[in-house]
Amino acid sequence: LGLYLLAYISIALFPFDFLVSKDEIAAQLADPNALVWAPHDLFSIRGLVSLILKTALMLPVGIAIKLIWHRSATSAILAAGALAGGIEIIQWFQHSGRAEASNAAAAMLGAAAGHQITGSLQKIILRLTPWLKAGIWLTAPLYLTALAILRGWRPGYAGRSNIEDVLASLHWMPFYYHY
Repeated sequence: LGLYLLAYISIALFPFDFLVSKDEIAAQLADPNALVWAPHDLFSIRGLVSLILKTALMLPVGIAIKLIWHRSATSAILAAGALAGGIEIIQWFQHSGRAEASNAAAAMLGAAAGHQITGSLQKIILRLTPWLKAGIWLTAPLYLTALAILRGWRPGYAGRSNIEDVLASLHWMPFYYHY
């Protein structure tokens, strides 16, 4: 669980472009779009898939809280809320980040769902294993295509001049992208 949470936090905070000057932090705190209750694209396909994914990624937290620590659903909800809330606060201090309360709500829902399905988990796994083994090979190409589309990739050919222009515009200071 510790490695899972470390990976989850690392992915959530990538690209680690934290604000480093007082001016940047003041500008971020003054920006009304830096902290929102829900993203503007919440009800788009991309927004809904993002929330479903954030909910699903917290299922293991709810399961672990019930199986390992034998705690209640309330404990799972509070732990997920604290984790997601902490991540959102940290994202507030990133150049590319934006704190969204809907992410914390999705995390709490996922932990509660994970806590609730723990009792029937063995039955679910035994029933779904044959379907999952066959389905993974059928859905992997669809998943990879959808992932590329949802991340904003566009089809087409980038010529040598385009690639050189992008490379020339990059700043190579690690973990800090706003100069």
